[in-house]
Amino acid sequence: MNYDYASSQQTLYANNGGTTLSEYIEYTAQQPTWTKSYVYLGGGLLSTATSNGQGGENIEFNHPDRLGTRTITNQAAGTSSEQATLPFGTALNAESTRTNNPNRFTSYDRSNISGLDYAVNRSYDSKQGRFTQVDPIKMGASSLASPQTLNLYTYCGNDPINHTDPDGLFFGSLFRWIGKILKAVMIAVAVALIVIALVLMPSVAPILGYTVFAKMFAAAGVLLAQALAPPKIGAIIGIVTGLILAGPGIIVNFAETINKMARWQKLLMASNFVGAIANSFAQKKKDEKKRRGIIEQTVSRVVSRLNKKPKCLKTINHDGYDLSPAAAISEIFNRGNIQWNKDLDVSAQTGPNQTSDGVIELGSSFFDKIIKDVRGNNWNKITGLNEHRTREFIILHELRHLFGSDHSMEGGLERDVTEILKDCFGVTPNLSGGIK
Repeated sequence: MNYDYASSQQTLYANNGGTTLSEYIEYTAQQPTWTKSYVYLGGGLLSTATSNGQGGENIEFNHPDRLGTRTITNQAAGTSSEQATLPFGTALNAESTRTNNPNRFTSYDRSNISGLDYAVNRSYDSKQGRFTQVDPIKMGASSLASPQTLNLYTYCGNDPINHTDPDGLFFGSLFRWIGKILKAVMIAVAVALIVIALVLMPSVAPILGYTVFAKMFAAAGVLLAQALAPPKIGAIIGIVTGLILAGPGIIVNFAETINKMARWQKLLMASNFVGAIANSFAQKKKDEKKRRGIIEQTVSRVVSRLNKKPKCLKTINHDGYDLSPAAAISEIFNRGNIQWNKDLDVSAQTGPNQTSDGVIELGSSFFDKIIKDVRGNNWNKITGLNEHRTREFIILHELRHLFGSDHSMEGGLERDVTEILKDCFGVTPNLSGGIK
């Protein structure tokens, strides 16, 4: 959503996976009116349907070049307009016949208020030719082999001509693309080995023996495990099979055994270890993205709940700070101060009690379906809420700490839990077993 203080109007954006599908404007508070829809062909914007204010719509077609929408045509009106852009997205309005179109650079939506492009996971500033925040996957997006990646603000390694970044995670997307290619190659090689073995075995096996074909089937099995099995299982299968194919002597004399191995065996062993490392890296990135998505969705729900429920706002801000809890949690999130701490035993904990400057650390249990803490409290059972709302409750509980609350007040933790659940969710906690 976007709020225009000049017109006191709010624009709501309906999207799927970061891709904007339609826009609604609240000309009257809390009454969204449809104003625009987008139609896509694959990953590109095909056309835009805009309300004409009289119950009808105007259809315009987008014609992109390498950097984004270049020409816009209106078939019904018989008109066309052009927008020129520099490689990093800077608008050349003097050379353009249209300057108010939000789709200027690649797939991003440009705000007419801030001038920034919405890149799903962060914002992009075309005037600076860089993102306004570092890559969310941080140093995981860098490589010493490509020095440009060490600057986590750059757009596509400072190469906008040959690359695009649809979600603000360029190198993360690049690694995922490479991973998909490797997986497809491994499956293709495995299928080829199986087919060759089945075709040749009846005629060749009596001459060469069945050992060769057994190794071919084993190699195919390893490749399929690497490509299709969960990363840890694929790694174990690959390493164990590699050791078996190498022979028992590898345990006694590794170097001598390696020298005696055939070239294909060496390549297979190397692929096993490389595959294990690659799978581990891919899984780590996938888990990190999942955690980041859960945090973002939970904070969004918390802000919405706080804005819709005045009693909830008052309960969280029980000491009467001037700052709104909704604004505080948004600021904490935007600062990157809602963090996963893999060593944290409890579901969550807070840092300094400084409202919007505080830190909320989330333990691994926060991301599970059943959210427990080290004391044995099952928060799904206590709250009676599903996993999503239980996460909202935990964030609200920690936010209340940042607004001055602690468990030493009268009624302690049970009072804190009861008030948040009653005023924010309209439910009564299950305290039959108490809270530890």
